[in-house]
Amino acid sequence: MLKILNKNYKVAFFIYFLLSILYLFFYSKFFNLSFGAIDKNVKTIKKIYSNKLIEIDKKDINVMVLTIDGIISNPLLVYFQNKLKNKDKYDFILVKIDSYGGLLDSMMDLVQLFYSVDKPIICYVYPKGSKALSAAMFVLIAGNVAVMSNDTITGASTPLDLTNTNNQTLQNKAIQALLAFSQNLANRRNRNYFAIQDAIVNAKTYTSLQALNNNLIDFVLDDPSEIFKNIKNKPLILDTGEVIVLKNYQNIVYDTIEPDLLEKILITLANPEIAYFLLTLGFWAIIIEFNHPGTLVPLIAGIILISLGLFGLGLVSVNFLGIALIIAAFIIYLIEIKASTYGVSFILGTVLLITGTILAFKNSNIFYKPPVVFFLTVSSIFLIIFLTVIYYIFKSLKNKPKFGIESIIGKQAKVMAIKENELIVKVEGDLWSALLNDSQELSKININDLLTVIDIDPANLKLIVKKEEIKEEIKKDINN
Repeated sequence: MLKILNKNYKVAFFIYFLLSILYLFFYSKFFNLSFGAIDKNVKTIKKIYSNKLIEIDKKDINVMVLTIDGIISNPLLVYFQNKLKNKDKYDFILVKIDSYGGLLDSMMDLVQLFYSVDKPIICYVYPKGSKALSAAMFVLIAGNVAVMSNDTITGASTPLDLTNTNNQTLQNKAIQALLAFSQNLANRRNRNYFAIQDAIVNAKTYTSLQALNNNLIDFVLDDPSEIFKNIKNKPLILDTGEVIVLKNYQNIVYDTIEPDLLEKILITLANPEIAYFLLTLGFWAIIIEFNHPGTLVPLIAGIILISLGLFGLGLVSVNFLGIALIIAAFIIYLIEIKASTYGVSFILGTVLLITGTILAFKNSNIFYKPPVVFFLTVSSIFLIIFLTVIYYIFKSLKNKPKFGIESIIGKQAKVMAIKENELIVKVEGDLWSALLNDSQELSKININDLLTVIDIDPANLKLIVKKEEIKEEIKKDINN
């Protein structure tokens, strides 16, 4: 019995030993294959990473400085496109922001431009007191590094419904599209989407510290040079695939690139307040030309100003029905000047001008709403000027002529010589023959006496004068 158990034990032990060997063999094979594959993948990843890894280790780092100061518009986008063509000689792009916002399409195009740049972009709300509101908030977040100075703000990014139609559907569409855009942006930059959502839906505004605590930005710094100290040895992953690491540097060389002359003009014209002012000024210049034709200078200036104004309004989202009403208002003013309608045309033109001013900037595709009060103030100023000019025109029609021979009526005449029944007098440097209105007074007239011209004898071209008491001041002026 013991021999049988011993024999079975040996068989079982042998089978167990054989299974163990087989198990270790296959396990070792699997183990080696698995880790061989992992090691191969790691080497591949390392190879790919090392090909796109760019380490900056130099004495001087070059920084291109671009500025967003004002409305985000198509000319501003062109300015960035032109300047970023020379990005290759720089290590970083620093974008200083101080903006109330601008056009939705221009903002999205600018963010897309940032995605295509193979240099780290640092968006910086600077200096203190600056803001990155509405559309500018998305530009701030779109930077590979987002920084704000102390005492700055961002947020309030609800698309404005300027149509006053209370169309909730259109407003919701604009908000939902912007939320989807923000979701992609937040994912790319590892930002707090819910904080962005709150700024869009509820117009939430953040201070610099609140933005930092809500993971909308990376740092709160007051000195641009501090930014580079804080990003040192930290990898910056670009949308183009490169990984930038600032290893060592000693100096920072800033190159601030301002818009050229044409870009400045376009950016200025894109401001709806300036464009509206030029448009209005141009129309008044044409009105002056129609009222006093001949010089052509007001006409040419008016055409140039109107062209610049319309071009500027074409750079922003405007309601051209409002612009048409403004044009119609000035045409009616011309009618009032040329053909008197007893104020009816003037009243109608004023109504059209105010209505067109209010309607001109009604568009739901913008973040920045120009203040209607500004446009109404400009219109009111020009209307007051217009009424003042009309007043003096009518007043001048009632006054005595200020030119020709009749203009000397009421002037003082100095007696130069006395003849039998007439006088030789000097009036404003000219010698005239003159008759006294009362011939019996002729014997009382002496040389250098001062008389007053009261009428003209057109048949004989002689002045009619009379003797009056002249103040001493007038005598002195005439004698001099």
